[in-house]
Amino acid sequence: MGRPRRNRSRGHGAAQGFHHLRRIAGRRPPLRHRGAGLAGDGRFRGRSGRHPRSPDGHALRRHRHGRGRPRRPRRDRRPGACARRRASVERRPDHGPRRGRGRPRHDRGPPGADLRWAARGRARLIGPGEPIGVGADVGKLRVPDPTASKPTPVPTPAAGLGAAPRATLWAGFVLVHVVLVLLCFLAPGWPLGDVQKVYFGWARDAVAGTSVVGIDTGFVYPILAFVPILASLAFGPAFYAATWLGIVTLLNGIAFAFLLGRGRNRAALLAAGWWLAFLVLLGPIALARIDAVTAAMALVAVIWVRSRPFAATVLLTVATWVKVWPIALVAALFVASRRRWQVTLALAGTSAAIIAVALGLGSGPNVFSFVTEQTNRGIQIESPVGGIWMWQAALRVPGTVVYYDRQILTYQVIGTGTNVAIALMTPLLVLAVAAVLLLGWQARRRGAAGDRLYPPLVLALVLTLILANKVGSPQFVGWIAAPVILGLLVRGRGWRMPAVLVLAIAALTQLVYPYLYQWLLVADPFMVLVLTLRNLLEVVLLGWALRQVWRSTVESDPSATPARLPMTAP
Repeated sequence: MGRPRRNRSRGHGAAQGFHHLRRIAGRRPPLRHRGAGLAGDGRFRGRSGRHPRSPDGHALRRHRHGRGRPRRPRRDRRPGACARRRASVERRPDHGPRRGRGRPRHDRGPPGADLRWAARGRARLIGPGEPIGVGADVGKLRVPDPTASKPTPVPTPAAGLGAAPRATLWAGFVLVHVVLVLLCFLAPGWPLGDVQKVYFGWARDAVAGTSVVGIDTGFVYPILAFVPILASLAFGPAFYAATWLGIVTLLNGIAFAFLLGRGRNRAALLAAGWWLAFLVLLGPIALARIDAVTAAMALVAVIWVRSRPFAATVLLTVATWVKVWPIALVAALFVASRRRWQVTLALAGTSAAIIAVALGLGSGPNVFSFVTEQTNRGIQIESPVGGIWMWQAALRVPGTVVYYDRQILTYQVIGTGTNVAIALMTPLLVLAVAAVLLLGWQARRRGAAGDRLYPPLVLALVLTLILANKVGSPQFVGWIAAPVILGLLVRGRGWRMPAVLVLAIAALTQLVYPYLYQWLLVADPFMVLVLTLRNLLEVVLLGWALRQVWRSTVESDPSATPARLPMTAP
């Protein structure tokens, strides 16, 4: 006859035990039970039916002995996940408390015992004799009323970050940009000089049919930089500067909206507030250069990196064809990501499309003219390497002179050895970038997680482009905002020190330009000292970033708030 088949349907007995625990504990039924396929409605569903559900709604794994165990949900590592997890438990009155990594737990306490659930997910039993009222608040804790017909409404931690902080930040955004626009028109040193003189001249010549930079003649910027320059003529020549500032403000608003989201992410709120402070400290130069366009695009891209790496790479590639520096973010993403084929495909495809359109318009080799235009530039007075000759000029060393280059439209310095420096700086820049990428590649091979490696690697590459560059324009400081915001979103408190350093760098940059720039042109020792201090802070920040890249294989410190990036997915 053979051994009789074992009855696997144990749901009835498990349900009895389940309700027995409820009676002896004097509280809501626990989340975990050892029922055999007990569904959420208390009925057993056979092996051929749907997956049975536990009381918390999670699917039960099929066991070879017919028992069902709650399937542990995948841990959410995004910022604010703990708050959302706690809120979801509080909103469901028929569930017990969660503990730790979202795992259910029940403790058999004495009859009449209630459960106090702390803000960090820890639980302890309160004896029946403790003086605590039903439905009362104890600090941040709330004891539910078991006799209430409806669950007691509990304010969720996520709801505490609702519309009020977001509205305040948007009001701050409007105020900051109104102040910056006024400074662009009223501040000394002509902050809108490039916009009203250089950009407007290029756009006017294109409309008049004289020449189009990047198509008919060489262009100091990549070809797509001409798009916002030409678009600023939409309301006529008289409103060119105002239209430019409106376009940049609109792009910043789009980036700010992406950063804030729904206003329920505390890290995003803090990063948005930091960005507003950064713009104020950087001053009118944050809006009055072509770099402002790429800064907003890079900010949206670093937000997309965590969920849409392909779209982020496409956006960064477009930004690279406006100003070259966003290529650093693409290179860092290629090193830190496991989806390198997506990064390569997006970079190559987008670049090929842009080049094809430019060639179709008749640009010829002028589409790559920005490479040679930048290579032939001299030593700008604000550059870190230019500080060597600026101190010589401040000490009145013969043969060291500050002059104005009418072709490049910048102030440069010339002295003993500047020609050698001009020839060496471009190869040195390439070698420095390659060394940083090699360091990141080694860290990745040692097992560094992408969410820990990518933010400091991006910051290190951007600072390398600034420090090893013979062009040290003040608007270059705006490049640092996107890497710092990414670090604040992903690593949280671990990036407080670099965030403060960048704010100090921005404040010193605004002091140099536009307010005291005339003193720098005459090589005043105090202004040269201020400029040197700013450059030294950038060196310190680069050292910190390189150290974080090297230590990216070490386990995250408790003060950090890591968020899982798609680049870490297999």
